[in-house]
Amino acid sequence: MQGNVVAAQNPIYASPYYYMHGTAVSIAAAGNTNNAIGKSSIGYNCQLSLKSLGYNEMLQLCYQGVRVINVSWTSGCFYTGYYDLIMNELFENGCIVVAAAGNGGQCGGPTGVVYPAGLDGVISVSSVGPWDNHERIPGDPNSTHQHNAQVDICAPGYDVAGTNFPGNYLTGSGSSFAAPYVTGTIGLMLSLRPCLSREEVISVLKQTAVDIYPINSSDYDGLLGAGRLDAGAALQYLSTYQCAEPPLTVDGNVVLISMNNPRPQGNTNPVGVYSNQSSGVLGNMELEAANVNLFPNPSKGQFTVRWEGIHPQEIQITDATGKQVFSQLQSAGLNSAELILCQTGVYFLKLIEEGRIVANKKVVIY
Repeated sequence: MQGNVVAAQNPIYASPYYYMHGTAVSIAAAGNTNNAIGKSSIGYNCQLSLKSLGYNEMLQLCYQGVRVINVSWTSGCFYTGYYDLIMNELFENGCIVVAAAGNGGQCGGPTGVVYPAGLDGVISVSSVGPWDNHERIPGDPNSTHQHNAQVDICAPGYDVAGTNFPGNYLTGSGSSFAAPYVTGTIGLMLSLRPCLSREEVISVLKQTAVDIYPINSSDYDGLLGAGRLDAGAALQYLSTYQCAEPPLTVDGNVVLISMNNPRPQGNTNPVGVYSNQSSGVLGNMELEAANVNLFPNPSKGQFTVRWEGIHPQEIQITDATGKQVFSQLQSAGLNSAELILCQTGVYFLKLIEEGRIVANKKVVIY
């Protein structure tokens, strides 16, 4: 993973089990690839930010600008409203959550609902084998991972090749290892189309999934989600896909306003704005510019952007999903602008000079 990790909590866990489990999961999602070492990951050139397991840690990742969060752990078998509050905050800030559906022996058996995978809006991932078999041992219903109405999609989760520490290669089974295949695929999807919303990501994954019901027992009908992940088909679909246009900025729906121009005159579709970047898991990475400052940042809503040595003709701001919510032309000679953000979350401010992005700075509003 060295080189692909941009942030890591240290130590993540004292327990060797959690360390090795997290390493295997992370490498499956976005370990270094095409380097003649070990195994290849699905999230080619995507980047990783690593945290201990927990709902607060998910929020921390989201507010750091992470676009898709992999949850290869479970927190229980019973719903509580607290879970929904956390998920709603994550979703409102543009974060996508992928979770392991469970390994068959949890929550009363393989049909039991495991959390957080069972929450609405979370992408719940169960397992299939090399022949799209949901039963690890075909014909043995006791060899399955979770299958229930909350499962959204399946991915390889039986006897998956992996590594859990340097130089050690092995195979493992668990929906923990199926989930990161979906997470890494979403990283690629967001690298290709940063403007995708969570709903669009889920829709594309389901539309392009392989139908696995005909080869599995009818006992699993409707319990394996849309079928098996097809990363290639999802990316091919997106190669000509146009993201849904954000709504016009009108009274009652103003998300961002400028002190100099309180009535933005519309939005454009930012497809391809980040096409030169490969940081799908983290999404909108900052283009560092030492001569551009935001203050205060984080802020409660009002902030100033100031620049030196560049001559931007336009300020653009996108939300955490990549959708442009504001655009303002700049007069020559100005070196600052005051802006107000009316909703909490993570945003990205871009300064455009002669048609190219000269600065891309993250804005956090609390």
